[in-house]
Amino acid sequence: MPNVPMRIAYISFVDLSDPYGPAVNETQFLNDLSARNDIELLACVPKPKQHLSEIFNEIPLSFFTMSSGPRRLIGWIESRFGALTHRITDFQPSLIVLRPSPLCFNVLLLLRRINCPYVLKTAGHGTAWPPKNTRPPLSQALRSVDKQIKHSIYRNASVIDTVSTPQRDSIIENHSLPPEKVIVLDNGVDVSLFTPEARRSARHSLGLSEEDRVIGYVGNYPMSRGGKEIIDVLAELRNLHGIKGVIVGDGGEATKCQDYADSKGVSDDVKILGAQPFDRMPEMIPALDIGFSIKKGREQESSELKVRQYLACGCLVVGSKGSNDFLRDKPFARVLSENETKTITKATQDFLRLERQNFLELQTAARQFAENNLSVYSRNNTRLNIWKKFLS
Repeated sequence: MPNVPMRIAYISFVDLSDPYGPAVNETQFLNDLSARNDIELLACVPKPKQHLSEIFNEIPLSFFTMSSGPRRLIGWIESRFGALTHRITDFQPSLIVLRPSPLCFNVLLLLRRINCPYVLKTAGHGTAWPPKNTRPPLSQALRSVDKQIKHSIYRNASVIDTVSTPQRDSIIENHSLPPEKVIVLDNGVDVSLFTPEARRSARHSLGLSEEDRVIGYVGNYPMSRGGKEIIDVLAELRNLHGIKGVIVGDGGEATKCQDYADSKGVSDDVKILGAQPFDRMPEMIPALDIGFSIKKGREQESSELKVRQYLACGCLVVGSKGSNDFLRDKPFARVLSENETKTITKATQDFLRLERQNFLELQTAARQFAENNLSVYSRNNTRLNIWKKFLS
């Protein structure tokens, strides 16, 4: 008897046209699932604000319209909710996969109407919501309502995956869940897209030489997550021949990076490129020898796609503790317990002092680790094996 494909209805509130991390994760996740012969997929996502990549021409999508403000609580209930419910019902999924969102009351109703097991993917603890500019009485009320909605959804899910141990612990505590129900499974990287092969052309396009030792940051909010530290290290190691910096990303902080580099006297040694389209990332990251990702506070709990991209491109990593703890025993990474300039500079210097052959061996090991452990394909294999257990 032939194997029956798993029919997955996926619901996410992430705009797939967004150039930032969550949308990149969702794109790679959906692209991998849709290419599998043993999966039939229906992806229910918000109507995109911008043009979608051609990659989605091959992925079956069902769009809904996102509401904002107070109407978010109701969302797309009305006709849109009914139409989506009918679409999923007609699809006859064997499993619903949900990436939860704040105030997803609409999803709670949908799950109650459709008699189908469901799992949660990339669930977060929600501490960054409501937005900081929400006044306390309203923010407290919204947080309370959101917690009750999530409590009902989380409690009845077959399994929940999240990207880091601190987030797992927070979900278990906040929703009184049995520990075995929540697993840590971070997002993977497309290792066929992010490769070391483009190193020479990447350096040429950025005006860097083969002999330069390049430290860099690629991601949003560079002053808060690693760009500032690159400038500090360049200032500390200004006498080290050939050390250069590359900072890609904005979030309103590219100008601050430039001003800070000017104040430190290293503006000639760092290229601050601002926001760049995602399609350029595989052409830029291979230019780096060492990739930085320095997060603070609760941000350290979130998975860092940029770190996976660094490794896939054969870059060594200097990163903060938290979600990077899986790299603590790896020779191609330095996971820092504190984010002091002195500590970051020493970690960088230790790498740059290595003999060239030893450095190249670590770059090869970083790439191999990404291929074997961090690919989207391997992450989804793990997910699918876990999900299938709950359907058997």
